[in-house]
Amino acid sequence: FAGEIAGEFGALYGAAEFAVLNAHDITASQGNANLRGGYVELGWNITGEHRPLDLKKGTFGRPKVAAPLQKGGVGLWQIAARYDMLDLTTKGLFGGRQNTVVLGVSWYPNRYTRLFMNYSHSEISDRLDADNDADTLGLRFNLDW
Repeated sequence: FAGEIAGEFGALYGAAEFAVLNAHDITASQGNANLRGGYVELGWNITGEHRPLDLKKGTFGRPKVAAPLQKGGVGLWQIAARYDMLDLTTKGLFGGRQNTVVLGVSWYPNRYTRLFMNYSHSEISDRLDADNDADTLGLRFNLDW
């Protein structure tokens, strides 16, 4: 079972999703497992553009950059925050729980190019081996033709 919601209001946008998986007969002795996870994300296009939402496809599209770099502008700047939760622990299955906070900044020099950086902090608990934390920094470059 899953539910999802997304919306935009001018330069602000948000999305959230939650899912529950009922896995039948995970082991002979444990029976069924109920696993769950989800996220909430909020973002803001600092330079004012909106992030188009296609309701028929259920996806956000490429934003139109009001002041592209090739025309002397600054491009589109965007910040976002996201919280993820994944719970794989149930009825004797110790897959762990993971909670992650992600902070990101994106720069679109034009409509077809994006450079973005994300920092995330994850806390992993309820595993048989140990609890762990992880900090990551990611930098990606996309060309979308």
